[in-house]
Amino acid sequence: MNQRTLALAIVLFCLASGIAMIVVGAVVDMALNGILIGFGVFMLVVSAGVLYYASKLKDSSSSPEPKKNTEAEDLEQGNAIRVDQQLIEERMQSLYTFKILILGAGESGKSTVVKQLRLVHSAKIPQAQLVEDGNNLHQNIVDCFGAITQAAARFGISLDNEEDEKTVPALSRYTGPRITPELGAALKHLYDNPKFQEVYARRSEFWVLDGFSYYMKNFDRIVAPEFLPTEEDSLMARVRTTGIVVSELESKVVKVNPDDPASIKFQIVDVGGQRNERKKWIHCFDDVKAVLFVASLAGYNQVMYEDSAMNRMKEDLTLFEEMTKKDIFANIPFFLFLNKKDLFEVMIRDKPISGLFPEYKGGDDVHASIAYIEQEFRSRLPPKKDLLVQAVTSVWKRDIKTAFEEVKKYLIDKNKDLVAAEMKKLKAEMKK
Repeated sequence: MNQRTLALAIVLFCLASGIAMIVVGAVVDMALNGILIGFGVFMLVVSAGVLYYASKLKDSSSSPEPKKNTEAEDLEQGNAIRVDQQLIEERMQSLYTFKILILGAGESGKSTVVKQLRLVHSAKIPQAQLVEDGNNLHQNIVDCFGAITQAAARFGISLDNEEDEKTVPALSRYTGPRITPELGAALKHLYDNPKFQEVYARRSEFWVLDGFSYYMKNFDRIVAPEFLPTEEDSLMARVRTTGIVVSELESKVVKVNPDDPASIKFQIVDVGGQRNERKKWIHCFDDVKAVLFVASLAGYNQVMYEDSAMNRMKEDLTLFEEMTKKDIFANIPFFLFLNKKDLFEVMIRDKPISGLFPEYKGGDDVHASIAYIEQEFRSRLPPKKDLLVQAVTSVWKRDIKTAFEEVKKYLIDKNKDLVAAEMKKLKAEMKK
């Protein structure tokens, strides 16, 4: 029983006793009447005093004291607050994270662009990767020799040299990882064969890697036993992309406003460009902030690896049109890198683009030729869809750095208002 309940019981007792004594004293004729009435009045006074005291007490049953948190409960509450803050901070960072999907047909140079972007963002090539790229360069050389000798057989051109004829089957037996000194000497002898050069001169009619001339220019250095690729060598190593490769990049920015981030993150998603790889592209379409389409300028005079009857640039144009007209990309900005400008400038001296585009009348003028090809891509855009186009050479760091700065600036400007609105919401949540 609490204090207030006890006091109320006493009040009732005193009140009842006092009234009873006064009534008895007033009604019954006896000698003690005066004493009873006086004592009854006293009991009434006592009940009034106790009642006043009871009014000052708090009823513990109706107003219990607040329960204090235990140390474990305080810790749990603190952790919950920190988790909420962390989630809000992650949402703020996600506003400055741009997922860029890199698309294009095989041999366009997408993976080289990604490699160069990593280097531009100060990600040095690990030693293990350099060793692997060295092995890939050796495989690339063997693949090119194999492609040219197979084309010779298809064209009905004999090598007219017994030693070189023996080298051909050795190519199919090659298992790597590096070209032996004996095979290296045999390949160099084969390369000098006039018939081999006659076939190579017709390379627009069959597939061969664009880097073959680079490989042969640096052949002795590359096939040396102690060879370790340079940064440039690594960029020239060709490995067909299979599946989906995601590169996380971070770029520092100059703050203009207090709310601006110290850096912006990019998720560069590279996917295989060969036809059998394109069915996987759909898995990368969600949450894309931009599409970077890479097409090879040199492709106007080349055929595809998987289809020797298909011109590479025609394939690029068809694929570009298909991607830009997808509903999921209706509001997604597109960027076009016309790659391999260095090879293109050499090619058009011998064969202008009019061979592929009969309407073109600009001869071998580089700028006019690139402008015409750019227009061919623009003509395949959906109505009112904008396109930022840049001609680049992906193995030149300066080109990719400059081109990507334009991409970055466009994305920041385009998303500025959206980011500001979302930041305002998040800050309001953090104050709650």
